[in-house]
Amino acid sequence: MPNLNRRQFLLRSTLAIAATITYDQVLGFVKFPNRFWEKDNLNGWGFFEDEELWHTTWDKPGKTGILHAYLKGKKALEMDAFEGEAQQKKLLQHWEKFLPGVNNYSVQSQFYSWTKDIWSKGGWAYPTDE
Repeated sequence: MPNLNRRQFLLRSTLAIAATITYDQVLGFVKFPNRFWEKDNLNGWGFFEDEELWHTTWDKPGKTGILHAYLKGKKALEMDAFEGEAQQKKLLQHWEKFLPGVNNYSVQSQFYSWTKDIWSKGGWAYPTDE
């Protein structure tokens, strides 16, 4: 093994770490007329392999509730293939697995793809197994 100086070592280490980090993310905000998940004692927060689910209105009074999805990895890339109402439909179909009845509500949604952003080309960094 070659003898590396500190600068070479740091550069090689940084490149090795960077090779295991991914930057692709899609954000989805979905506003519901009521917080239906609370009737099943669900708090609206969840962490999955390619997704984080946040209940962003947990501390706000009122009936309406907003769930916020941070999609990453393959899930983000799948969502990027859709636009507008098709994105909403795809996300709600996915959520139906752990939020039964989610498709029964008239909702408003907004999505943002960090991967498609011309200035960032990705969101926050997170480690992967690759």
